[in-house]
Amino acid sequence: MVESDEQHDGPDPSGEAAALSVTVAVLTYLRPDDLREVLPTLVAQAAGLGPRARVLVVDNDPAGSAREVVEALATGARYVHEPEPGIAHARNRALDEAAGDDLLVFVDDDERPCDGWLRLLVEQYLVDRPGAVVGPVVSEYVVEPDRWVRAGRFFDRRRLATGTEVTLAATNNLLLDMHQVAAAGLRFDARFGLTGGSDTLFTHQAVARGLRMVWCDEAVVTDVVPASRVTRSWVLRRAYRSGNGWTRVSVLVAGSPAARLRTRASILAQGSVRVAAGAGQTALGVVTRSLAHEARGRRTLARGSGMLAGLVGHVYAEYARPGTPAPAQPRATGGTVPRTDEPSTGKVTVAIATFRRPATLAHALDRVVEQAERLGPDVRVLVVDNDPDASARELVTGTWAGRVDYCHEPRPGLAAVRNHALDAAASSDAVVFFDDDEVPQDGWLEHLLDAWRRWGCAAVAGPTVRRLAEPVDPWVRASGFFELRPPGPSGTVVPGAGAGNLLLDLRVLRRHGLRFDERFGASGGEDSMLTRALGARGEVVRWCAEAVAEEPVADERATRAWVLRRAYRTGTTWSAVLLALRGTRVARFRQRLVLVAHGAALVVRGGVRTVGGLLTRSLARRAQGEVHVASGWGALVGAAGVTYAEYARGRDAGAGAALGSTARAGGSSSAAVPASAHDACVPAEVAGS
Repeated sequence: MVESDEQHDGPDPSGEAAALSVTVAVLTYLRPDDLREVLPTLVAQAAGLGPRARVLVVDNDPAGSAREVVEALATGARYVHEPEPGIAHARNRALDEAAGDDLLVFVDDDERPCDGWLRLLVEQYLVDRPGAVVGPVVSEYVVEPDRWVRAGRFFDRRRLATGTEVTLAATNNLLLDMHQVAAAGLRFDARFGLTGGSDTLFTHQAVARGLRMVWCDEAVVTDVVPASRVTRSWVLRRAYRSGNGWTRVSVLVAGSPAARLRTRASILAQGSVRVAAGAGQTALGVVTRSLAHEARGRRTLARGSGMLAGLVGHVYAEYARPGTPAPAQPRATGGTVPRTDEPSTGKVTVAIATFRRPATLAHALDRVVEQAERLGPDVRVLVVDNDPDASARELVTGTWAGRVDYCHEPRPGLAAVRNHALDAAASSDAVVFFDDDEVPQDGWLEHLLDAWRRWGCAAVAGPTVRRLAEPVDPWVRASGFFELRPPGPSGTVVPGAGAGNLLLDLRVLRRHGLRFDERFGASGGEDSMLTRALGARGEVVRWCAEAVAEEPVADERATRAWVLRRAYRTGTTWSAVLLALRGTRVARFRQRLVLVAHGAALVVRGGVRTVGGLLTRSLARRAQGEVHVASGWGALVGAAGVTYAEYARGRDAGAGAALGSTARAGGSSSAAVPASAHDACVPAEVAGS
């Protein structure tokens, strides 16, 4: 124990501690409330340690948003701005700022240190001056966690006897001897900045280069876990990322080609065992109705899948930032338009693609035209008719003459329709895509436009709420397939989006030369391709929760057979999209291996869930398991290059023939996540398309 008489023999630790120059570094990124909470405590503890202790705030927001918080608190903490995205860059900035100090202490901005935390770390260091001292982290929840999360005990962390030597550590409660760090030439690897794992690699290298790390169990910090992290989906994503990062770290630190080969072989075996063991434990949990076994089994399976994916070069960038973050909520008016060299015309086109659905088109036009006219003459409405017989012409040019523009695109496929809309809207700054079977809620269009102008992003996606007509097939309801889970509050950056409720900045598209890929016209996925291509070019797609559309689900789609077909198509399309986004043969080969691993894991997990549902007579488990199996099988088939042309039309195609999202029950209309797709780890914009 730090307080023992044996440790206080010799010089007074308090005097030695006061003589040390210490920097306490808190790294922050868009968490002003947390920073306001922790900063006064850190400053007080630094002052209590001695006159040579200081607090450093490293702001990793490119916009420098934490400066105002630090200055307003006026605590005396030093503020530095590290605009390069990624926590590895922020950690290295802290190393640079503390280069002349004796000690550097890392702590997270969402943590709360216990009384005397800093002194306890330093006094443990003074026992025998190791290279690092590591303290425990305990979790405190903002909201009560999911029962599944509680049962799995996923936020229970290790506790060790003080003085125990450790070989790996995170930087959320870590003291470093800066003289030993400098002598060992240690830095955080920027390649891990957006994926996580840079601290694991750093401490692994530290031990390999002769630094000792010891534990101080009394120096506790409390991690305040937000509501977004106490869900099974977050736990599984984190487990996958941890496995993925562990593989990358292990291969990287293996010195020679032979060592790397041995490491890969070992990880292949370990990952395979984890996948098999995880599936088995999940099945055991289902059969015995043990939520703990099921939860731990699923996490083990996810970690094993991440390990295997890392072997083929797949990198899971958990902290990727397509662009600078926006405020949580859009303002109703004002703001700026996206940055572009092309002058603004101030015009917006709302484009509705349609195929032989006059009744729903008329209903959609009633509401869309009303909202467009309310915003003034710079907003126009365009209908692009994909029926070779131009069946929508009479409705649009008759009932809506002078108020709605009409275009005819006879080439089959939604990608061709959308590209026609891009061309017809060439004089506009933005185009808003909307489905012909949807109805906008009040303020829908105004919310989209206000969000776009406020955030200055390349695209804004809104949610589509699906309405099932009663009576509903019990299997369909239990599957949760048509339920939506939004990706976050308004302003959340999404990696991609469907185009059933989507605003695109046309000037950004033109600058990058982007259009919808017509190879996906019969299979879907062209909207995912385009929006993800925007992200790959550094542009941003944001979520606007207020821009809501409603979609009545057609009776023929509210069936078990249709849901399973859609789940299968979702898997094939997602594989096709990912493969198309890879630029080289090697990249595509690696992506195929990742897709095979993901698809196989999904089939296994779905199979276990289905069997569990049958044994326990749980319709929800069985239905969701069947959806997972269909999605996983689709991913496997798609990895082999097979596509499912769900929207292909025969010569006699009629009202039941689907045209992309204009005839999709899921609609490619939202970046919100269908519950089944969410659990199956299928991207939202593909699952919904």
